[in-house]
Order: sequence, then C-alpha cells, then structure tokens
Amino acid sequence: MSTKSSTSPRGRISSGALVCLVAAELLVGCQDERRGPEYAPSVEQSAYAEGYPETVDLLTEQVVKEREAVTQFQNGLTTLPEQLTDPDWSLVGEVYAAADEEGRTRAYSERHAELLLVRRFFEDNKKTIVSRVAGGAQHQAKEKECDVELYGPVSFSFDRALETSVQERRRAGSPAQRLIDENEERLGKKNLEPLAGQADQLALASHVVHIRLLTDQQELARLVDEADAVRATLDQRIKELESADKPDKDALSRAVTARNEISERVEKARIELERSEERNKKLKDDYEAAFARLQDAVQVLAGRTSSE
Repeated sequence: MSTKSSTSPRGRISSGALVCLVAAELLVGCQDERRGPEYAPSVEQSAYAEGYPETVDLLTEQVVKEREAVTQFQNGLTTLPEQLTDPDWSLVGEVYAAADEEGRTRAYSERHAELLLVRRFFEDNKKTIVSRVAGGAQHQAKEKECDVELYGPVSFSFDRALETSVQERRRAGSPAQRLIDENEERLGKKNLEPLAGQADQLALASHVVHIRLLTDQQELARLVDEADAVRATLDQRIKELESADKPDKDALSRAVTARNEISERVEKARIELERSEERNKKLKDDYEAAFARLQDAVQVLAGRTSSE
C-alpha cells in the first residue's frame, strides 16, 4: 500500500503551501491535551495566504488517495498468507498483530509524518538535486576524457537510495520488524522480506484508518474555517500592491491568482468534509473486519501445521 505525496499540477509545491503542509504533518504526531504555546495567526501572513488554496487542494486530494489506497489493500488482506511458504504461522499472526498495533501509536505517527516530509522535500527538489550531482560527476568524467551521460543513472540511484533510506528508517523502530529479525529460523529466510513488506503495509493501513484520516479531517476543517480570513489578507495584499508607485507585477499576479482560487478549492474541501466522518468510520470498520478475517485464516493455518 502506498500513499506517496503528490505535487501541484503546476509543478513544484509553492513555499507557502509547503509551510502549511509542514504544520499539518507535525500536528499529526504532536496532538496533546496539555496547553501548548500560543502562535501568532498564520492567516495574516501574505506568504501563507498565497499558498493556502494549493494547501487545501493537496490535503483534500491526500485524504481521497489515502482512503483509496487502504480500500485497495484491505480487499486483498486475506491473501497475504499466500505470499509466504511454510512459516511458523502462530508467529506470523503475532507479527501481523504487532504491525496493526504499531500503526496506532504516537511513535509511528511521528515517524510517518517525518518520513512524509522528507519524501515530499526530495520529490519536490529531485530535478535540481540530481542535476547538480550529475553535473559534478559529468565534469569529473570529462576531465578524465570519459564521455558518458550520467543524469539517468544518478536519477535512478537517487530514487533507489531514497526508498531504501525511508524503508530503513520506518523499520528501525518497528516492533513487528523486531519480531521478524529475532525469529529468522522459525519464519524461514525466504519469508523474511515478504513478511517485512506485509508488516509495513499493515502498519500503514492501520495508521491511516485509526489516526491519519481523523487528523487529516480535523486539519482540513481548520483550513476551511480560515477561508474568510485568508481572503481578507489577500484583498489587503492586492490593495497594497496596486497602490504602490511601481507595482510588483509578479507579486500582484500571485496574490490575485490565489484570491481567485480560494472559493473553488474550499468548496471541494467542504464537499469532502460533509461525508468524511461517515466514510472514515466505514473504512475503519471494513479494515478491522478484514484484519480479523486475516487473523482467523492464520489461526487455521497454524492449527493445520500443529496437527500434521
């Protein structure tokens, strides 16, 4: 199951939108009943306001994609054992249970939010980073009279290194992964990587249905509530730019574009919010029922093995 971040249809995520998304990601892992610091309102900042429509749109799309990804994954949940060959099924059930529980924890939420931000940053800046690395390598190659094209290989290596690093970071604090690592003989070497991948998917699905969709819903509702204040900030920004002796045409264009996009993006978010609670509850119930069926199937396999 994958819920990779998406970029704007126009290309890279704007700085204002990235600021909003960073705040949203950190809120997921930092919910606390204790009273925290009091922040100045972001809606009064023009940079935040200009990125606001894109932020609302990205979060709305993220909610839909997360829900779709979990639905697709849980539909095939009971087929996971088919990917394994003669493991200790009772231990497999323990790994599945550990992964499911892990996805509900604060530690997982914080780690997942961190990795999403890392992935989003590198995806958004991949072209620039790869071009610079490849350019440096190309220069060294030419000095040694070696004429090779390095952008493609560097880009491939970059993608692979990012995926490997994200996977290692995700598994570093995983109780399910620890169970796998400590029971290689009982599980069978050929089952280790498939089972680790299944544990990753289960933890993510559990996190999305139990934590992520709720926090995304809350964050989206908060953003929608800011619409009027953001609109006022942009109106003031446009007025100031238009009244300047030498108006900054680019800045004015950004402000006007953002102002014009608010209504459409916010309406789309409101439509999503109207049924989000109902949809999220159904998805959670469906996931828990599918997970119960998975564990039942594993128990049957464990019983067959012990009776043979």
